[in-house]
Amino acid sequence: MTEFGLYDDEDNLIVVGKYPKTYKPRLDQGSGSSLYLKVIFELSNTKTVELKIDPAIVLASRQYVDRSILAHEQKADPHPQYVRKSVYEYEKWYTGIPEEAGTIHHGVFQGFVGQTSYHNDDDNSAPSAGGDFETINLGTDENVYFHFITPMNTKINTGSHMFWFRLRGYSYGGPQIIDETFCGYCFQVSNTLLKPLVSGHCSPKIYVDKHGNIILSILVKDCYYTTLTMDAMTMPYKLKLAHGDIKCVLSLNDKIDYPA
Repeated sequence: MTEFGLYDDEDNLIVVGKYPKTYKPRLDQGSGSSLYLKVIFELSNTKTVELKIDPAIVLASRQYVDRSILAHEQKADPHPQYVRKSVYEYEKWYTGIPEEAGTIHHGVFQGFVGQTSYHNDDDNSAPSAGGDFETINLGTDENVYFHFITPMNTKINTGSHMFWFRLRGYSYGGPQIIDETFCGYCFQVSNTLLKPLVSGHCSPKIYVDKHGNIILSILVKDCYYTTLTMDAMTMPYKLKLAHGDIKCVLSLNDKIDYPA
């Protein structure tokens, strides 16, 4: 290429210019390239000229692009067609409107218990646990009680709270399907637990220890690889839970006393 020309919409050659000798391969030679020319010329009668730009060949400066991206990122909702990350992070833990009664708060406690004893098999495996469970050696995996300590207390002013918890999971060692529900009312006025109700397959219980802690418990016949998750429902008297508020103690006793 040594020259260039500009044509109007009636195919009239209106501008001719010289260009430094440049090689531009053809596609039938096995490759191709794009060549952009910046042309500056003067017009004697601008009223007769209508400028049209082909967006396919317009180039943007780096400064323009950086400035445009910055302005885009600073918008409060730059992508209204997508769920905002902050909303997703908040609502992925809930079914329902988070602050309203009837909403389910998922995963207030979750994890697995690998085993609670040493096994004399080929790999001599040791006690193990993960998630919100702590590893403990009970000397056996059989008839293990899972005690879930709630933040409610009848002797300490933790507020009056109606509560609903659902514990679900699978115990491979049993084997057992775990699907337990716990309901009741920690009534602070009289410092009592009112109308405790339970249902499930794993001997679910609600009790109050000597320190006033309201504790939920189940019995797992063989806790070898037991995986659990606990959900809580927002009730009219709100018990606001965060992940980590529920503790679990594994024991061979059907009741424990958790330190105040």
